[in-house]
Amino acid sequence: MASAAVKKFVPILDKVLLEKIDFKDITSAGLYLPTRLRLSKCVPARVVAVGGGKVTETGKRIPNTVKVGDTVLLPDHPGTTIRLYDREFELYEDDEILAVVKEDLFTGNSY
Repeated sequence: MASAAVKKFVPILDKVLLEKIDFKDITSAGLYLPTRLRLSKCVPARVVAVGGGKVTETGKRIPNTVKVGDTVLLPDHPGTTIRLYDREFELYEDDEILAVVKEDLFTGNSY
């Protein structure tokens, strides 16, 4: 039910809808991650919906830099919280996203 609601939620302009990923101190193999490897000032999240992009004063559309399914790093300040059914999402502007993560930083597995 919640995924159907997410598909109907379309951010406008340069807005991006994200679902935060719980960061675990222990890997699926049971290994504890050292404190120095934790992303203390960044929050990992998965992109679930994107708007059409920013429009300049001349009317040119600049597409967003992320796409649905990307894993990204967010600043530690909260975006606009949106609750769809039993899941919580955050709405950020595209230029607030710090980085796109191409592979798991700790295990080396590609996303």
